[in-house]
Amino acid sequence: YEETLNDVERDLRGTIRAVAALPATERVLLLTGGKDSRTLLALILSEGVQDRFRFQTTGAPQSADVMLAGSIAA
Repeated sequence: YEETLNDVERDLRGTIRAVAALPATERVLLLTGGKDSRTLLALILSEGVQDRFRFQTTGAPQSADVMLAGSIAA
């Protein structure tokens, strides 16, 4: 289990670094407030590439998850 978990984290980090290195004019992480988008945000921050991404919330504005995503994006 631990080995698989480490492999998944290594793969996600590599993907984030690859996306951050793309010659794109804009990279957007859509934050829903759910575990997936929070995990990706945490990895982007820990890789130090947050300045290469724009963070945007998605979903119903009154949703608790979207309100959480808004505070995370800020």
